Amino acid sequence: MSKILRVTALTFFVGSVGYYLWYGLGNQGATDYGIEGLAWVGPQMIWPILATTLVIMVFAFTGDSVMAALTGTNSAAFRNGSVGIGTVRAVRQTGMTLNDQPEVRIDLGVEDADGKHSNRTRK
Repeated sequence: MSKILRVTALTFFVGSVGYYLWYGLGNQGATDYGIEGLAWVGPQMIWPILATTLVIMVFAFTGDSVMAALTGTNSAAFRNGSVGIGTVRAVRQTGMTLNDQPEVRIDLGVEDADGKHSNRTRK
């Protein structure tokens, strides 16, 4: 389904840009200002603008990340992961900064659904 939507959006984009080039740059439209060099400016400009917006939206919503975020489904990396509860055991500065923000070392205690404890350290 997403492939059909993407191909349809791209076809609409190519068609609208082709129409714009044929109509505007081929001097098909008369201007109200009496200047024939401005035939490319007019209502035919709306179709490439709409098509560009549509292509961006279709590719964003048919991708994995946006649809997974909107539907609440997990990505493949976390789909089979275990669930646990983490407790912060300690927070210490590492002495390094990134963009004038200090990096910290966080020690976590994690208890999984089976009741097993493990200690994790993250920066």
